[in-house]
Amino acid sequence: MLDEGNVAAFEGRDIATFDLAIMRTLPRLKGISANLRKQLINSNDEQTIESMARYMPDNEILELTDQQLGYQPVVLGLLNREPLSVEIMTRMSRLPDGVGPLNLALRENLPLDIVMTLAKRDWDMIIQELYKDAWLLPESIIDGYIRSDDSSIRQVGAGGQLTFNQAMQLANDSSNNVVTSLAFKLAEMKHHGQLLRMTPQESDKVAAYLYQKFENDDDLIHVLFLALPDNLQFNFVKRMEKKSPAYFCCRDMQVIHSDAALQRLLTRFNDPEGWSNLAKNQYLSTAMKQKIWQRALSHRKNNPKADSAAYETSADMILSELISYGEVDDQMLLNATSLIRSDDWDFLESALISWDNLPAVVLKELQQNTPRNDIWAKFFLGQENSSRAQVNEALRVYYALDPGALAQLDVLAKQPDRIWWSTLAKSNLTFFKFGALNNRHTPSAVLAAEIDPEWWIVAMNNPRFPVDVLKARLKRDPLLALELVNPELDLVRQLALNGKTRAIREQAMRKLDELY
Repeated sequence: MLDEGNVAAFEGRDIATFDLAIMRTLPRLKGISANLRKQLINSNDEQTIESMARYMPDNEILELTDQQLGYQPVVLGLLNREPLSVEIMTRMSRLPDGVGPLNLALRENLPLDIVMTLAKRDWDMIIQELYKDAWLLPESIIDGYIRSDDSSIRQVGAGGQLTFNQAMQLANDSSNNVVTSLAFKLAEMKHHGQLLRMTPQESDKVAAYLYQKFENDDDLIHVLFLALPDNLQFNFVKRMEKKSPAYFCCRDMQVIHSDAALQRLLTRFNDPEGWSNLAKNQYLSTAMKQKIWQRALSHRKNNPKADSAAYETSADMILSELISYGEVDDQMLLNATSLIRSDDWDFLESALISWDNLPAVVLKELQQNTPRNDIWAKFFLGQENSSRAQVNEALRVYYALDPGALAQLDVLAKQPDRIWWSTLAKSNLTFFKFGALNNRHTPSAVLAAEIDPEWWIVAMNNPRFPVDVLKARLKRDPLLALELVNPELDLVRQLALNGKTRAIREQAMRKLDELY
């Protein structure tokens, strides 16, 4: 069997005399000489060439001519290298032939400067492959796209993170496809909180301009709909209900942000299906939520069989959605607590216990007449507003069969709060530590002192974590912002625009969506 111990037998020989299987195996072996590697990369067998390109040292790859570097088997081998050096990527991005740059454009986690180099290539296929990354291209590159005589290239530019001036230029484009792409991008960026190069007010101005210019184009305005200011959303809803009464009956009801439009839709679709769609809307005011809450309860009371036979339109599901999206006040949470203690409200209960920052008054209600078990204990240990008494009881329930843990709690019982919480946070017992690091009663200095990689993100997400310490850590490592529950939006926006890899930028964009 060929291995690194017997490769010497093949040194100094003409590879044309090698068995094909041996020739294809040699590139993977570390003991082969530079001369043999050079022969293998120049062989007539594409599989051997691809394999050699994958394992050849960086300095030898960089010595290849542009013609060799752009040969498809070499390109495929290079793209399988982990890691692929920046020097090699830079050479590939500048190759005159398209195979290298095009395949490089498909690679994940490209450094930003490599993306910029590829974006400047005057070759449509490369630009199209970079379409999904158009949002991260700099203003100067997008300007070049917008000035292109090719409408398909301008359409790519319309999918980028635009400035106000760029958006207004595209709004006057002669191509309907370009304008439609702009409308779609404006709606997407506003709905997901991903406006990086223009303010929400500037986005509204562009959307209002498009609405005025294309007011009679219902299809275009529907694409633009989520980018429209509240008053124009309301106007479009009124206009479309005359043309098509059921136009906004489903998904759109879940994403509209105009309060006036939402109230009008609640009047028009005043039934379980309408309530269900509206309940999913994160922009719903608490006043409207209370109306839907009472109507769903009344429907369940007056139509018990129909309600129990329903699923997505059942009162249980509707109420669970009302406390899962958007603004929720303490009274609504208290009402939910009262319901789940009095009857079977499985979806509502699941939605309620998914919260990790329930108000203390709600936790007090949930504590009463609830079976004590591990699930109950973990719930209270994960709540940032749990009291000392609640955490103590939860720990005694969870560690009921651990005499050592119970003895520790007995010793701590007479200690003041500061020592009690601090001792839990420093404990080696998982749920002692979990209960303290999640809880806002734990002293700030103790949270800042937590350096265990397994726990320090938990500590940093505690609302009492020292702001100055957090800022210092984020300055050293901005990527920590992506692991925080409520990071500063500006930090995340900077990562979305300037993160070193595509993966970081995409993660930052997802974080913006999550935060919004």
